[in-house]
Amino acid sequence: MVPWILDLAESTVLDVGDGACSIYTVRSGGVMVVDCGVWGSSARGPASQLHSAIGPVATSGLSTVVVTHFDADHWRGLLEYAKLHPGCESPVVPTIELRYPRLPSVVDWVPSMIAALVTVSSGQPLVTPTRLQRAWHEIGAELLPLPMRQGQQFDGAGRTWEVLWPPRQLSSTMSRAAVNTFAELTTLANEVPALKDAFEEAYGSWWSSNEVAEEPCSRRSDSWGDVAAEIHGAASEASYSADADLPDGDSWPEERDQIGPQDGAELWDDQLWFDSDEAAQAAHDADLGHCRRDDFVPLTIDHARRVKSLGKRLQRLNNALSLVIAADDRSVLNFGDAEGWGLAGAVSYHHNRFGRCVYDLILAPHHGTARTDLATEDLFPFANLLVAQNGRRHEGNFNPFYARRAVRTHFAYCGPITMDHWFGTIR
Repeated sequence: MVPWILDLAESTVLDVGDGACSIYTVRSGGVMVVDCGVWGSSARGPASQLHSAIGPVATSGLSTVVVTHFDADHWRGLLEYAKLHPGCESPVVPTIELRYPRLPSVVDWVPSMIAALVTVSSGQPLVTPTRLQRAWHEIGAELLPLPMRQGQQFDGAGRTWEVLWPPRQLSSTMSRAAVNTFAELTTLANEVPALKDAFEEAYGSWWSSNEVAEEPCSRRSDSWGDVAAEIHGAASEASYSADADLPDGDSWPEERDQIGPQDGAELWDDQLWFDSDEAAQAAHDADLGHCRRDDFVPLTIDHARRVKSLGKRLQRLNNALSLVIAADDRSVLNFGDAEGWGLAGAVSYHHNRFGRCVYDLILAPHHGTARTDLATEDLFPFANLLVAQNGRRHEGNFNPFYARRAVRTHFAYCGPITMDHWFGTIR
């Protein structure tokens, strides 16, 4: 037998509906999972598919888990996956690296704020990623949280991956927008004290973007005022420098006073539970196994409107700062939910680093719905296979540009698809 045959690599994209889940393997051992979740229904479906594909964590060979960003349709399935087996059968407790976005310090608070807005809107207890760490610990697997940013590399499934996005810092325009948006949130929190309490609880339990937390829920205990001061300090250091880590100036939006819909951003934004989608809320309740908090006070019409507006704006920012990773052998490029100026920045950085190139597999940005401008389209790489991780809801918003950059295009709702990177076969 020829030795290299043992190291044949494969990539599989599962059909989880309007969500995301992909698996990368190498024959000689090593499995990496990127995202697992779905919008609008229970995350148990994607979790069951993942379990069927790789088996129990103890025998799966899983060494790396990547969460491109902490939206429910990208990580809640990982929480449910832990519930599908009662414990780790391996006598040696495996340590699994958990890679996730290391956000610029001026927007480090955004995921915690989104979680807090969901809580004050729905009445549900807070759910932060440290719950995922605890759930996997209970089955004998230790998740080691490792935040990643542009320019860093890591190994997974027999390949070296480079992080193309998020950047080390934001432009002065976006930094100022972050400061002003947090000020707007401060005004709302003064009127809705539950928001301040929920945010401080979420922010205090979230993993640090700058260092690995030694224990779950031990991150920090900063007050709202302390966070505001940190944001102002980080914003004062931001500039339109010519640093190679930042995309070209033309990729950034025009001057704005607050974070809002960005040029070219995808406006399909019903992923949050702010829209009172009863099916999504029922699935959320079933997954988490609890009811509304006893101290929940429904929002007034005005407060509910402002919570929804702010939540959607932060959701777009969170998408724009998704983790974007590329395999060094040009086998896979995964854009997460990058969109708008974030997608433009990631594509620009990729072009500056690698020039024009062809990948075996590209996972299209934001389920294939992210809009593109002419500059982004000119620099966007090519693919032998492009997969849009979408269900019927996302399908109608598919951007046909992506199909023009690929030899073959596949929609995940049509069924799972696997690419053998050595032979170039697709099944």
